[in-house]
Amino acid sequence: MRGPKQKYSKQLLLEKGLAYVNEFGMSNLSFRKFATYIGCSTQPIISSFGNLEILILELGIAIDRFYPLKRNKTQSVRTGFYVR
Repeated sequence: MRGPKQKYSKQLLLEKGLAYVNEFGMSNLSFRKFATYIGCSTQPIISSFGNLEILILELGIAIDRFYPLKRNKTQSVRTGFYVR
């Protein structure tokens, strides 16, 4: 007999995704590696996001929301580069 089915909400996956990206970087992200990292199959990740591009996009949005860049007055808001 199997134990209770573990649920992975989209919010939980994004939180775990932020931790994964912090540890391994966005360029090292794949469904299989991420699933191994959080201890599940790829199915809950794929059913929540559909494809890797959407997962990356939503992680980027979450990063922007929770970790906003701190800029000083001489930095351009659009590019992040310093302006004179």
